Amino acid sequence: MLHPLDRFIRFILGAGVGLLGLLVILASGYLAILPDNKLPGALRGNGDILALICLAQVLLGCLLFWPSWILLRASFTGKLKEHPDLEDAVPAGRKHLDLIIENHEYNAPQTYASNPGMLEVNISYYLKCYHPWGNWLLWSLTILIPLAIAAASWLFTHAPKDPMKTSQSVAAILGGITMPLGFAFTYIRQIRDKFRNGDIVPGIVVGDDLVAVRANLSKDENQYPAVKILRQPLSRSCHRPPAIYDRVAAIATYKEGDPESPHWRDFYPQVVQCCTKNEKEIERVFQSIPQGEWDALERCLQRLPDKTAIGLHLLFEE
Repeated sequence: MLHPLDRFIRFILGAGVGLLGLLVILASGYLAILPDNKLPGALRGNGDILALICLAQVLLGCLLFWPSWILLRASFTGKLKEHPDLEDAVPAGRKHLDLIIENHEYNAPQTYASNPGMLEVNISYYLKCYHPWGNWLLWSLTILIPLAIAAASWLFTHAPKDPMKTSQSVAAILGGITMPLGFAFTYIRQIRDKFRNGDIVPGIVVGDDLVAVRANLSKDENQYPAVKILRQPLSRSCHRPPAIYDRVAAIATYKEGDPESPHWRDFYPQVVQCCTKNEKEIERVFQSIPQGEWDALERCLQRLPDKTAIGLHLLFEE
């Protein structure tokens, strides 16, 4: 189930996007019924171009209804669309995720996580931990959407002398809101995809907000062990801060390097305590890691001369 704050934000965004779509469609009707003598010179007597402009506005408005419906449905039901069972589509052999969040690259090979997280991330909590300013941006969008709708409505209701300038102003307002909304939706979707499909990997706390995570970078059945030591906002999480050498579970995605290489170039883990408040889900992810993975992590750490050196440590020969 979605957090109440997530549901409220989705309701505001969904209602705002839906109203924007309705406003765009009304703008097309307003332009279509204007007398010919009030149209700009380029459109006077040119019904074909006017019809195309109105049709484009109607299509844009209809397209905005789709994300509005998705957001409103999630806000009322409290549930996101169920993710398909990955095991039904996984080929034989070792499975890895070929989903690269940081570079927004989606590669062709259909490979999957060997132990997919299937975790519903709490976006507002995730932003609180990793990007404390992110929640302010989301709240700003919820405020800007009704302001933009009010501004566009004011422009239409005050009998403008130049309809074309009014349409351009409304288009600028809609564009100024739609673009950040598009970026926000894309970012949130990528984060959700990472924690649903990403690979569960073991980690150990080695310092204050410092975690060592192990992963096998192999694309097949071979072993290409690597340890990544990175900072994680454990002190910002609502859970009990783990002590040094406490075990933590993380979810990672992998980055492609040379397509002909038998292993990935890098991986990007994030600790689950900083992604959800659901203790049962955190425990489920933690318990899904076999004991052999924890033992392998401890052996890999023993090979490192400095267990707090931030960065990627490859423990195999190229």
